[in-house]
Amino acid sequence: RYLRKIFRNLRLASVASLPLFLPREIVSLLRTYARWQITFECEHLRKVADRMRATSAQFDVEGAVSALYSLGLLMQRNSARSGGAAATEAAWDAVGSA
Repeated sequence: RYLRKIFRNLRLASVASLPLFLPREIVSLLRTYARWQITFECEHLRKVADRMRATSAQFDVEGAVSALYSLGLLMQRNSARSGGAAATEAAWDAVGSA
């Protein structure tokens, strides 16, 4: 329970600081939350996907694959929990545009 609060605060701080994030930080953030199966709200995933799109020219192939895979895992988990909410669709649309 205490760890959930820590990761929630990290997620909130990360999303607030996304304009400063480079691909390496985005990959690290997504990989950590996906690997440990930590909740990442759909609206926040959409913001991360938007930042990925804005920095797409800076991603190398390995980083892009890792980020997209982790993003997909997080979106699948959210979709399974919410029953396919509209925010999940918006996140998929943001990634599809990339």
